[in-house]
Amino acid sequence: MDLISLFSMSFIIALSGALMPGPLLAAVMNESLRNGSKAGPLMTLGHAIPELIIVALIAMGLTYIMNIQVIIKSIALLGSAVLFFFGISMIFNARNTHALQHTPQQSSCSWMVIRGLVMSITNPYWSLWWLTVGGGLIISAQKSGLIGLAIFFSGHIIADLAWYTFVSISLAKSKKLISPNVYRWIIMLCGGILVIFALLFLKELTC
Repeated sequence: MDLISLFSMSFIIALSGALMPGPLLAAVMNESLRNGSKAGPLMTLGHAIPELIIVALIAMGLTYIMNIQVIIKSIALLGSAVLFFFGISMIFNARNTHALQHTPQQSSCSWMVIRGLVMSITNPYWSLWWLTVGGGLIISAQKSGLIGLAIFFSGHIIADLAWYTFVSISLAKSKKLISPNVYRWIIMLCGGILVIFALLFLKELTC
């Protein structure tokens, strides 16, 4: 596979995944309403850190971990607990704040990077995707050496960056049109999404 095709394939696959509703998208929406358009790029940076690490580990043969069920279940259980905590916290804060303003207390840049990282590594689907679909793509990219891995990773992250930046900019620009009550319901919806994903992960874990 030539490098242009590799980049295109990586970009399209990553974009299709980013477009699907999930914990990271819900968190980006929440932080974008609080902090504006910078939330998307900063949380993508946090998302990219563990992805770079797992790409390197898979390239060195980490896929054998898929045969160890206790590790897979531990990943799912821990991820579900963290997502549930974040979701309940968002719902609780939205319901119990007397008056959510359009300019609530903003998060620090470092917190948004950390949250992007946490939302990634605590999503069991993220781990399983990289150890299955992602693993196969990495093996294919390795045929072109380190440059192939670099091109693959670049295409993947650029797709994430493009989508989450678009989401942040869109929400930041429409923020002035959102009333405090609508803002409260959006935050509660994002929290509810995280709780639903946590429960779905737990359901699959017990099946």
